[in-house]
Amino acid sequence: MTTLVDNPWNLFPQHRHLGTEESGNEIVVDTASGDAGPLFGLWHDPPAVVILARNEQELRALAPDMSADNTITLPAAVHARLDAALLWGRSNAMTIDAARSKLGIAYADWLSGLPPDATIHDLRAAEPGTGFEWTDRTTFTCHPASAVFASVTPPAKPGFFKRLFG
Repeated sequence: MTTLVDNPWNLFPQHRHLGTEESGNEIVVDTASGDAGPLFGLWHDPPAVVILARNEQELRALAPDMSADNTITLPAAVHARLDAALLWGRSNAMTIDAARSKLGIAYADWLSGLPPDATIHDLRAAEPGTGFEWTDRTTFTCHPASAVFASVTPPAKPGFFKRLFG
């Protein structure tokens, strides 16, 4: 079975840290499939993985004033694009059955190791700003050779008062 993790850093065991965005969000490139990109942002509010740029040159064009301590200031327009993409961009999410037909035989073994209620997020050809969110109950994993992710969020348990009063 594919290991699901609850820490977004564990999605990218082979990563190169490029910097920290001014709000504390981390920017990394997953080097498992080469150094060319895409560049991922590990966002904390909302908790999300987003594609910031297709490569380092595109990131430097967005944020040319990257400081010596690798603090990256993204323009307000980029933040607005990211917020809109996360809010409305659910087009990369699919069920395992849909992923089997879309991704093909190359992903069959990886998909078969996932829980049946997993949501698959195909970010291989996604535009910058695309990503997926999670909650504190979500676990996730990444395909070892491409930007395809799986997430599992169990249903919320009823709170104390809901259990008490129905």
